[in-house]
Amino acid sequence: MKKAAIIIISLLVVAFFSWKAGFGILWGHLLSSMINLFSFNPDISCSIITFEGKSVMQYMINGNRYFQVMEDFAFSALALICWQIFLIIYLSGKKWLISFLINLPVIILLQSLFIGLCLPLSKQSVGWLDFYITVLPNFIILVFFLILKDLAIFRPGVLQKK
Repeated sequence: MKKAAIIIISLLVVAFFSWKAGFGILWGHLLSSMINLFSFNPDISCSIITFEGKSVMQYMINGNRYFQVMEDFAFSALALICWQIFLIIYLSGKKWLISFLINLPVIILLQSLFIGLCLPLSKQSVGWLDFYITVLPNFIILVFFLILKDLAIFRPGVLQKK
């Protein structure tokens, strides 16, 4: 159990320094690349700009510009990546790879869809704006469900009863 505590503290330190080094910018570039790659509409483009030290996604559709700060999305992604690093220690290589290849695309896909669909709609009505504002900071709940999925399916060694 001491080993797990040391690993968790180490992961928190790594996560903190990753955040300070600009993980939001990196995650923003990844999401904007995915949106640009999978949007088959030539009127849609997505790019990352840095504004006052924060990464901001500029989403353009049909000449309209929408802006979104990336820290809201990057925090949940960083939590998921730290969980995946934690799992490297307690799962076999095959199980870890399966978990990684499920969890990371799920969060990328859902965040990209959320940006692509809900960001433009949030400017059209109060109901969509309320939905957007409610869901935006709660992607961490999705990460918790992915963690629970891993715990239920793979049962890492640190959590098994002896």
